[in-house]
Amino acid sequence: MKESLKSISIEEPVSFELLNEKKIDIRYTTTFVGKDSFENACAKNISQSPNTIEEAVVKNREEQNGIGAKYDTGGLYLAPIKVLSAKFVNKEYSNYKDVSLSFKNVTNKKISAIRFKWYGENSFNEPADMGSLKEGWGAGF
Repeated sequence: MKESLKSISIEEPVSFELLNEKKIDIRYTTTFVGKDSFENACAKNISQSPNTIEEAVVKNREEQNGIGAKYDTGGLYLAPIKVLSAKFVNKEYSNYKDVSLSFKNVTNKKISAIRFKWYGENSFNEPADMGSLKEGWGAGF
């Protein structure tokens, strides 16, 4: 789940109980013969199972945003701004590049400030260093 959702901060379960059909905890009263071989078989089964959480997340994102979408843009059509073009601009003082955006107000609302956020990948399809704390993400006003 942590790998798929990227937002889970709990490293291990908060608690664990092994209950019988009467909902009585049997962790300390039951001896498990062949426990090690059973654990190994379970671990093998889990490692060979598909990551259904990741598949569900990807499927949902692609249904909303199109095949191959890397992030959720749900609700973007409600924004009062339409991005007309986006391109990289070389910086004179760095190896990093800036992002230049052309946009248009598509509503009658007066807009006094805009914050853009974008996601970038390097040539290895890994999150690029975009200068923010969150890997792959960049932003600007």
